[in-house]
Amino acid sequence: MKKVNNCKKPYVLTAIALLFVATFVTACSSGDSEDEKPQASEGFLKCKIDGTPRVFNYQVGANDKPDDFNAIHFVTVGGLETNDPRTSPGFDFQLISDEGAKETTYTAANESGPDLTGQYYVQTSTGTTSYMGNGNSGTSFTLTITSITNWGVKGTFSGVLKSNDVFVTVTDGEFAAPYNKN
Repeated sequence: MKKVNNCKKPYVLTAIALLFVATFVTACSSGDSEDEKPQASEGFLKCKIDGTPRVFNYQVGANDKPDDFNAIHFVTVGGLETNDPRTSPGFDFQLISDEGAKETTYTAANESGPDLTGQYYVQTSTGTTSYMGNGNSGTSFTLTITSITNWGVKGTFSGVLKSNDVFVTVTDGEFAAPYNKN
């Protein structure tokens, strides 16, 4: 099966890949107060794909922690199903916002909406199949940020993702992802 790239902005995929790799290399410890952390201190990412529950709780992380002086212009969150980044299925998404990310709902909508992409990928020894949703070609992705704190980002997500002519439906997505540490 050949890899398909449905994204019109290749820099978005590069940024997602670089930030996701940083998630794997960076420890996710936190020194913030206990009331800002979810119950699972390492974070979680789960959803249903075509009605089947999937859990991507390995190496869950968000973008680098923002400083106190700048708005959060992007939110990147990802996780894996197993602890092997070479062969594990994974899920990630990225929001880029010129105005700064806020606790609200974002919907990918072609060129007229926010720069938002959700991706589910399956890796095997013969290659990777990526299902993407960015508001193009019958796809969709909705992200609701419910909390942005010094610990990380929490929220919900859903969408319709596509690889070649195959669509998958993502429902009941939830996440709590700690920031990578600088």
